[in-house]
Amino acid sequence: VARDAQYVMSEDVLASRAAMPQPSWSDMAFGRLLLSKNWASGLQFVSATGYVHGTSFEQFDASTLGAQLSYQLDGRKTLFSHESRLSRRLPGGGSWVIGLNMVSDQSVTGRSLTVRQGVRPVIGVTNVTRSGAIFAEATHPLTHRLWLTLGGRVTAARVDGEPSIRPRSSNFVRGRSTVRVDPTLGVSWLLGGNWTFFGRYQSGFRTGGLAVAAGVGRVANFESDSIQMTEVGLRHLRRTDTGLSASLSLSRAKWTAIQADLINRGGQPVTSNIGDARISALEGWADWVPQRNWHLTGALFMTDNEVLGRTAALSRANNLRLPETPSVSARLGVVRDIPIGAQWLLSAKAEAAFVGPSVLGVGDMLDVRQGGYGLADLGLTARHGRYTLAATLDNLLDERGNRFAYGNPFLLGRRKVSTPVRPRTFALRFSADF
Repeated sequence: VARDAQYVMSEDVLASRAAMPQPSWSDMAFGRLLLSKNWASGLQFVSATGYVHGTSFEQFDASTLGAQLSYQLDGRKTLFSHESRLSRRLPGGGSWVIGLNMVSDQSVTGRSLTVRQGVRPVIGVTNVTRSGAIFAEATHPLTHRLWLTLGGRVTAARVDGEPSIRPRSSNFVRGRSTVRVDPTLGVSWLLGGNWTFFGRYQSGFRTGGLAVAAGVGRVANFESDSIQMTEVGLRHLRRTDTGLSASLSLSRAKWTAIQADLINRGGQPVTSNIGDARISALEGWADWVPQRNWHLTGALFMTDNEVLGRTAALSRANNLRLPETPSVSARLGVVRDIPIGAQWLLSAKAEAAFVGPSVLGVGDMLDVRQGGYGLADLGLTARHGRYTLAATLDNLLDERGNRFAYGNPFLLGRRKVSTPVRPRTFALRFSADF
């Protein structure tokens, strides 16, 4: 629950002004059932069923549309999922898995404007997605160092959409079905010295649906999108208590008919297919234990991507990127454990992270710059049996930065909204395990 919105109108002044409070809240309920059985032959059965029900509410100051106007978003989501799989490891290093997956997802979005005369409904949508899939994958050793993996997934899905009130135009499809076949190909080559070369190809998709469209009282369909990805890399696994675990990979992806949530000039959310993208990425991480009680970690992610399409063409030339994808982000950390006697353990931790510049979204309304800051954190933890006392100092240098350039959809046109990183914060926590 938030009593007010968490944004400011300037990175330098941590304050905001609005004609009214802008609260938000969400409630979630979860349920999960897991069944498993192992046989002496190596056969394993796993069945997982999950249920999620959530409701949410957001209110925004819409005074830019008129005096004392407020805008409300009500959301409701019900998700049921089930997956059962049967797998087995074979002598010689091979393995196989077969399974089925079922998903039922209902998403309801309601919108309204509150004026002096009362509440005025604004068109919203309900989408119900039902899908079923069967999948299979097998890994076979070609030699004692080389393994080949082949697999596939067949998915049948149907999406039914319904507007909350009668739209001005009936030029939309309430329901549509999709059948997809997505293959998987992988290779693993043991190089020696605990180093492994790996490569894989995989594809996937998301179903389309019905969404609010540009214009008052209108809805429109958005299409299914799909992605194909190829990745190659090296991996090193630590086999003892000390040593190095590391991974370095290079990937290339093609994303077609990208689905994206946008904001139009009236501050209304719309979902649309914004175009295609080609994405190149370099990703690496390392986990090094040089000696007992010392732990060093590091991670690096670099990406180069470009979105092409009619919506993307409205962005500035240097902002033709996928949203929330900084070209460079990195993290370093070190932990030192200091045993004190037989029952006390003191741990000191230091972390540094850099988040590169990125854009909020695609198009002339959302191509707002964000990111481009670094953070440093310190921590000290004392453990004694089931009791833990922890002291943390976050944002050690009191860095300023815009971690998310969004707060109120009706203020996006001003291009100055900022969600600031938390200022330097000291915290002291105590916990007990029962």
